[in-house]
Amino acid sequence: MAYSDVALLAADQDFRARATAAVSIETEQGNLPLVDDPPRWVFERNWRYAAQPGFGDAYASAILNGVERPGNDPAVISDAQILAATYSIYEADNPEPPVVVAPTVTALTPAAGNLAGGTVVTIDGSGFLEGVEP
Repeated sequence: MAYSDVALLAADQDFRARATAAVSIETEQGNLPLVDDPPRWVFERNWRYAAQPGFGDAYASAILNGVERPGNDPAVISDAQILAATYSIYEADNPEPPVVVAPTVTALTPAAGNLAGGTVVTIDGSGFLEGVEP
């Protein structure tokens, strides 16, 4: 991949329009709930689209082979590739929050101890942080 090929693809209005169409359709279908302005969203991520693995090489090859309007040609970069890039970029921007599970105590021993302190207490259960020592 040459940076110049990525730059050419990033400047291609046809390619940007196809990416915007993908984002618009997926947003309309409820698959990209955090996108409120698809054209702006694509514009702000244009370089990330153009830098997807293989996109620059495919674009350069199309230019060398005389393809007219390579950014508009699904034989150069397919709709499926654009859709996959869309989801990759969206998921990178909106990672799933970690699942936090509250610890569960199943046993506490001993049941009683010295009021002055000094009794070692063992807590059994699950969901505790690993490797945390007292």
